[in-house]
Amino acid sequence: MDEQMDVNAAATETPHPGRVILTYGRSLMALVIARSLAQRGIEVIGCDDVAMTVLTFSKHVRETFVVAPWESDPARYLDDLETAVRTHAPRDGRPYVLMPVFREVELIARHRDRFEPLIRLAAPTRPASTWSRPRTASATFWPNWACPRRAASLPPPRRRSNGSISAFP
Repeated sequence: MDEQMDVNAAATETPHPGRVILTYGRSLMALVIARSLAQRGIEVIGCDDVAMTVLTFSKHVRETFVVAPWESDPARYLDDLETAVRTHAPRDGRPYVLMPVFREVELIARHRDRFEPLIRLAAPTRPASTWSRPRTASATFWPNWACPRRAASLPPPRRRSNGSISAFP
């Protein structure tokens, strides 16, 4: 009887609509993302360069894996990540996404061509830092677009001063 129930449960079980690999599994932001995705029925897999992370213990994460440290050994990190992407690829054609959560996003984005044939990469095509550095980049970018935004005021051009900040509004 129990066998019959298991077969019926498997037959009526709906497959996950997609699978996501989250990097930097130690962060609380990764945990928040994992919970949000899992609540939408998306299967979540986590990774980090340490074995014990918040994602390791999360009920919203199916499994986790360990990769090399991205800062000290980027080549091995990319190799480990690519191997895991191949290992965890769904066989049923459902959406499959790699979502970098922390600063490793720039490293992974630079190697987009290595991952994109295997998995969809949820990362900007250019480093996010180019949108915010120098700090005036965002303020000068948005006026060209017709979208709601807060008004931005730019400080006057930098000049030698006596240390007083009274010139600022």
